[in-house]
Amino acid sequence: MRNIQYYISILLIVLGAISCQSEQEEADYPFTNPNVGALYLGTPEINEDIPTIITRSADFSMLDKNKFIIEIQGTGSSNGSTFKRFETYTQLEEYGMPLELPVGPYLVRAFSYDPADVLREQPYFLGETTLNIQSHEVSNVTVECKYKSIGVEIQLTNNFLNEFMDNYTVTIQQDMDGASAAYTVTNKDRIYFTKDCNYFLKVIIECTNKDNYPYTPRVYYFNKEAKDPQFNNDAPYKGEYFIITIDTDTATGMSAAIN
Repeated sequence: MRNIQYYISILLIVLGAISCQSEQEEADYPFTNPNVGALYLGTPEINEDIPTIITRSADFSMLDKNKFIIEIQGTGSSNGSTFKRFETYTQLEEYGMPLELPVGPYLVRAFSYDPADVLREQPYFLGETTLNIQSHEVSNVTVECKYKSIGVEIQLTNNFLNEFMDNYTVTIQQDMDGASAAYTVTNKDRIYFTKDCNYFLKVIIECTNKDNYPYTPRVYYFNKEAKDPQFNNDAPYKGEYFIITIDTDTATGMSAAIN
């Protein structure tokens, strides 16, 4: 009988502790009115599924998920005016979570940088998820961010460097009149486009040989497989990374899709 009473006492103590814990958890989230809930956003996850084509120099380890920009947008008729932006995930943490929000549907976005048409040395990663904020409930969400750029890395052969002066310019352009960026001796940063191409990547090479004789600009076009485009929906798209090697009279490319 003593053993039974002892076990019952232990059980009552445990249940009492659980009850106090539940009450304490609820007390930690004092909602201001019946039409609000809260969001707890975990640290963004970075999908690092990088193909072997990418060189060590294109390692994405420079990305700091605590510095990802966070945007929270209401998407319903009752909460559509709700928009919150935090310049870093750390700023959101410092602001305080759980983050109280009006009840309704939301789109949560996390991304590495603001998506300018061209980013230098700044690969664009983006993650999005939807959720519904329920009255007096805390929604726990984590966003997986994936590579959403067209990356271009230029490599010049020794033959090229030996034959031409260092006043060369290699211009990489999306389609005939899209976003473009230049690769020069003073700016060898990798290039990331944040929009898909409609047709091709265009590469224009301008250089002068060491006898001071200017070459007629050479132009090459690359599809999503880094080959000549066939204009049959084979345009490069976000999620690809290109390595374009330029020799004295050729430009060849390799590409791979990430994620």
